[in-house]
Amino acid sequence: MSRVSDFKSQISDFRFPIVPRQSSGPLLEADHLTCGYGGEPVLHGITLALPQGGFWGVLGPNGSGKSTLVRALSGTLPPQTGEVRWEGVSLSRLSRRELARRMAVVPQAAPPLFAFSGWDWVQMGRHPHLRRFQPLSDRDRAVVIWALAQTDTLHLADRPVNAVSGGELQRLVLAQALAQEPEVLLLDEPTAHLDLHHQSRVFDLLRELNANYGLTILCISHDVNLAAEYCDHLLLLRQGRIVAEGPPEEVITEATVQQVYDTPVQVAPHPISGRPQVTLLPRPKTPRSVPAAAPSPQPLVEEARPAEDGMVVSSPRLAWGWLPLLLLLLLAAAGVALRIGPVSLSWSQVMHTLLLPAPTPERTIVWSLRLPRLLLAAQVGAALALAGTVMQAFFQNPMASPYIMGVSAGAGLGAVVAFLSGVQQTFFGLTATSLLAFGGGLVVTAVVYLLSRRGGRVATETLLLTGLAVGTLLTALTSFLMLLGAYDLHGVLFWLMGSLSGRGWMHVAAMLPYAVLGTAAALVLSRDLNLLLLGEETAAHLGLNVERAKQILLALTAVLTAASVAVSGLIGFVGLLVPHVTRLLVGPDHRLLLPAAALSGGTLLVLADTVARTAITGEIPLGILTSLLGGPFFLYLLRRERR
Repeated sequence: MSRVSDFKSQISDFRFPIVPRQSSGPLLEADHLTCGYGGEPVLHGITLALPQGGFWGVLGPNGSGKSTLVRALSGTLPPQTGEVRWEGVSLSRLSRRELARRMAVVPQAAPPLFAFSGWDWVQMGRHPHLRRFQPLSDRDRAVVIWALAQTDTLHLADRPVNAVSGGELQRLVLAQALAQEPEVLLLDEPTAHLDLHHQSRVFDLLRELNANYGLTILCISHDVNLAAEYCDHLLLLRQGRIVAEGPPEEVITEATVQQVYDTPVQVAPHPISGRPQVTLLPRPKTPRSVPAAAPSPQPLVEEARPAEDGMVVSSPRLAWGWLPLLLLLLLAAAGVALRIGPVSLSWSQVMHTLLLPAPTPERTIVWSLRLPRLLLAAQVGAALALAGTVMQAFFQNPMASPYIMGVSAGAGLGAVVAFLSGVQQTFFGLTATSLLAFGGGLVVTAVVYLLSRRGGRVATETLLLTGLAVGTLLTALTSFLMLLGAYDLHGVLFWLMGSLSGRGWMHVAAMLPYAVLGTAAALVLSRDLNLLLLGEETAAHLGLNVERAKQILLALTAVLTAASVAVSGLIGFVGLLVPHVTRLLVGPDHRLLLPAAALSGGTLLVLADTVARTAITGEIPLGILTSLLGGPFFLYLLRRERR
């Protein structure tokens, strides 16, 4: 826990950095706001004005629109009518990054799928304050440590977030929001899953931040008594409308509470604070049969979930140490690939051939046959691994692959059309098959995206289903065309099964810009990918323009995958297996995961291609070999993680 201990001494001297700006009007306001989902309104004509320094609570029964109100006020749910404004400026005119510097949101915590450490989870709250490649400064680290300390989560800094209890996760989510240094904090049931101690601790912290540092707070709660005790202004919602608003003494009355919650209550002042407190009254008893056996009592104390196999988060220094090791493995695989073949070469022969220009048969074997094929295998493996890593973050699913958007089906159709058309010309040294496969993959991605787009936004579920549907349709069409052109079936099938046979320096040169620029682009977007793993709504709250990021990531994946398929055919499992295994080694942080996956993918495909061309007389299609090797190993990993 060196990250914590190195800066722990700063906590006592640290103060919440917000210096309240004097504002003549409300910070956040809604003007006749109506919004909902699928065209159906949930909120109806909501008007409110949250003043600077206010501590507001929002109450109401389930389904009254409380969470929808938070989404609308934070700008992630666009209004159907009306407007939400920040200091008189419409939220639509502010970028997500600008808004994230001023407003933080604590959503209802959902179990995370990826094993970020507690530290990495909270430090992502600094995203709105950092430039693209700017590292955390000492002050940024001090803010993160302070947020962890305030939420009593310092001991979770090196724990994987998918191995903590629900209450601990809720406090880490709050810590991430505090790390944003917001002026306004919106909270959606922040005390859900918390025990009594931490419920009071969270509200004590909120009151301290509000009273001492001027943090403006709007908090949704199902605990009427907590809200009445801590908040200075309450909103009471029912069926998407405000039925009462004002100080707790005016809102929490027996008549109002009974009307909204449809249950008998008694309201009396708290014996110490004098704030109104609600006591539930029993309904009249009705006869009922007594069960034969009472159910076993459930434990009242929530237990932390033990970390699963493969989910241990390495320390940063240990995790970054994987990169030189993976690079050495790639170089070793390259050396083996240069040595092995129908003509075996010694290590000294390989080194002489690479370093000395003398024309020898060995030089022809290495420079004309093995070296270009080796380099192409490394490029294709790295590109597919990068594309798979991006897709798994995009869909927030470790089972996603580069082909999930129908790129492979589009490329396969393009290749079959080229085979059946009999076009023999080459363009820039590439065959019509490669070029049509590349174009087919890109066109299908664009079609899938446009079919999934609605109202300027694309839902990942819609995108996934559209990609599957279009891919299935194109696969059927490809099979039909192959049936019509059965006379050339062998060549088509060999290409579809993936192979690097006959590839040369022209293919290496054609693939090189996509591999280099694609890797660079993925590294530039590494922080965006980390934020997407938290969920699209949380990523937006942290300042990410989600829709623009999704467009860029889809384009990047399409180019990497289509270029790979164009020069090698369809090679399965690399983009699915490599990101998954690499994530188990180095963790989910894409700043490290992306280069590690690229090196691992290149190593895997270099070794697989070496086996494919040497295992039997002739050659095994590379796609068949990667599937034979990857399928059982992937099943082993799945069983291991489920234990």
